[in-house]
Amino acid sequence: MSRNWRKLFGWTLCSLGCLITLIGVWAIGGYIWGVLSVLDEPDQSWVFWGLAILFIGLSGVGIGIGMVMAGWSMVQRS
Repeated sequence: MSRNWRKLFGWTLCSLGCLITLIGVWAIGGYIWGVLSVLDEPDQSWVFWGLAILFIGLSGVGIGIGMVMAGWSMVQRS
C-alpha cells in the first residue's frame, strides 16, 4: 500500500474508532441512566434486560479503542 493510502486508511480507522467508542459510551450511559430511573419502582426488570445494552457498550468501547490505536499506529508509520 502506498504511503498516502496508508495514512488515509489510518485516519479513517481513527475516526471510525472514535465514533464506535462514543456510541459505546452512550450505550453504557443509557444503561446507567435506565438503572437509576427504575431504582424506586417495583418492577426492576430493566436492570437485567438492560445488560445486553451494557455489554454492547463495553464491546464498542473496547473495539473502538483498539481501532483508534491501530489507526494511529498506521498514521505514525506512514
